[in-house]
Amino acid sequence: MKKVIIIGLTIAAIFSSCKKDEVDYAAIEQKTLSEYLQLNYPNVTADKDGLYTVEETEGTGISPLPESYVLVNYSIAKISGPINKIIFDTNNETIARDNRLYSDRIHYTPTVWKANEMLNGIKLALNKMKEGGKAKFIMPSNLAYGDKEAGYLPAYSTLIVEIELVKVIDNIDTYETYVILKHIEDSPLEFNLTNSGVYMAITKDGEGEKYKEGATISLVCTGKYLDGKVFNSRSTLELTIGQNQVIPGFEAAVKELKSGSKATVIIPYKMGYGTKGKSPIKGYETLVFELEMPN
Repeated sequence: MKKVIIIGLTIAAIFSSCKKDEVDYAAIEQKTLSEYLQLNYPNVTADKDGLYTVEETEGTGISPLPESYVLVNYSIAKISGPINKIIFDTNNETIARDNRLYSDRIHYTPTVWKANEMLNGIKLALNKMKEGGKAKFIMPSNLAYGDKEAGYLPAYSTLIVEIELVKVIDNIDTYETYVILKHIEDSPLEFNLTNSGVYMAITKDGEGEKYKEGATISLVCTGKYLDGKVFNSRSTLELTIGQNQVIPGFEAAVKELKSGSKATVIIPYKMGYGTKGKSPIKGYETLVFELEMPN
């Protein structure tokens, strides 16, 4: 019986020791945040939700509603010490270059966010803004990813999010159509809206019949954004129609073409990479492809 008691006491001592050695990451986060605020923003206090706001430019336009889409410029950093922050995401080319984040494939232009699908801290931040405004928001981890890791971001990470609210968008589809039609108006090419929902300009007529389901073809394509920036330079692509090997708008465009033809096609986001995107293409991105079909 004594042996059992001794073993029990030993196990209890081990667990007690483990508890003493556990790291209180929430307390560490709070200490780091307090030191950072004291050194950088001593006069800034949290609102009732725990969000810290440093306003740079007050907007004069409308405020977004929870169901609104917003067009923003942004940078997101993690507080890593009393005076340090590490920027890990931005759509500002200069900031990306300065922080060794730059990629020539990324489209450094205003980004579309759906307000009610963002982190809680960003939702709260957008509620405080108006079109044309620019502000910096410091959000403790409970307004961001909390005690969960997110990619390379550790749990209990306090974030600093800088936002410029460029535009509030009520209906993203109506807005995209407006932007596409404005682009077409300024283009020397003649575009037509196809039954599939893509806009196409034939730049060289082909011969023969259109491609059908099951046909395997090798074509040359160049992928661009609407402003002309290339994300996929002239390359050869082999695909079998009907096998879902490419985005829906790309395949729909190919079905409209004959052998030997060339065309420029504009693909709305719903027929491209949708609301989520696929690196390096962002969500809600309108795409342009120049296609050269084989003879």
